[in-house]
Amino acid sequence: MRNPHLARLSFNYLWSNPEAGDDVLACAALARPKFDDLLVLSHELGTAALREAWNTLETEGWGGRHTRTIAGWYLEMIENAHRILAGKDRAAAAVSG
Repeated sequence: MRNPHLARLSFNYLWSNPEAGDDVLACAALARPKFDDLLVLSHELGTAALREAWNTLETEGWGGRHTRTIAGWYLEMIENAHRILAGKDRAAAAVSG
């Protein structure tokens, strides 16, 4: 079965292996970082899955310095945005509840 998350992305990261799982997709997207795609995957897979993929790639010493820097920035921005939004949701719930 083809990975269901591919339809929402701007690039087919799994072109050579459309049957690959979400962990491979997350690694592939981080290795070729496009902010919009990483944002979609953060909603589809969760930021923890992206961070786990990032840690796997870092352990393996993947890619060039420039790509790692950009992917790291994007991942940090997305994680921070999720934290901010989660805090606003909690605050709104406390006010209304």
